[in-house]
Amino acid sequence: MLNYEVVMKLELFLIIAIILLAIGCKEKGNKVEILNNPELDYFTDDEVDNPATLTNDDWKKENSEILFVANEVKQSHKNFPDKIALYFRVFINEKGKVVALKKLKQPIEENKIIENELMEKIGDLLSKKKITPAKKVGEPVNFRKDFKIGFETFNDSLRVFLPDLLAAEDKFFLAAKAKLKSTNYDLLNEEDFYIAVEEMPEPIGGIVGIAEKVRYPEIAKRAGIQGRVFVKALIDEKGFVAGTSVIKGIGAGCDQAAMEAVMQSKFKPGRQRGKPVKVQVTIPILFKLQ
Repeated sequence: MLNYEVVMKLELFLIIAIILLAIGCKEKGNKVEILNNPELDYFTDDEVDNPATLTNDDWKKENSEILFVANEVKQSHKNFPDKIALYFRVFINEKGKVVALKKLKQPIEENKIIENELMEKIGDLLSKKKITPAKKVGEPVNFRKDFKIGFETFNDSLRVFLPDLLAAEDKFFLAAKAKLKSTNYDLLNEEDFYIAVEEMPEPIGGIVGIAEKVRYPEIAKRAGIQGRVFVKALIDEKGFVAGTSVIKGIGAGCDQAAMEAVMQSKFKPGRQRGKPVKVQVTIPILFKLQ
């Protein structure tokens, strides 16, 4: 028969064990698991009435959070490839929480560490998203969806692209984004603006004057994104910028910042045969970290 002291020690041991187990479960619950072969009962798009609303514009923009975390990984790996594509399945429980990711395509050996780190970063990011759970017959259910996303090096930073093999399958990661334009651009007719005239428009204060108006986005700074953004500006007869569009950008908010700086600038109007005319010009805006 156990004495009182032994019984008390056993009870104390059991209490400590239960507490440690509870803490361990809580910590694991905050971590998205990366799975290779999960055996989970999760419904697909075709099997539910309302899929989970995981999709959002963040994934489709170059200044998205996912691009930011990808650039973080790039900065820590000198051997980061020029192009890398991820294929994965996202598991969302009935409470709208991302609980696991599954790799759908195993990486080549030299990219394994980088892809694993990218997957972990994506998992951490998704775990913080507010997601409306999928519903079947009016009740929330477990849900899974397959995604693919690729990154390619451009001007020493990354931008999103869709692997060619999957280009026709899913608009969710469509890399061919609509050209960034000022809100009034589509109301203008480019054909009304000369491409070349005897006296081309010149920014008052020069390119330096435009550069002083540029605000370097914080997300681009933190991700180490730099390079040139080429902005097409439609200049009217009075030297005002009627509209702008980005011809070539670097993403992470830099394209929008460059466009806004050009829109705020005033130009000496272009002239043809001595008369002021409408002209379109291309302006390079340099983003460079000090």
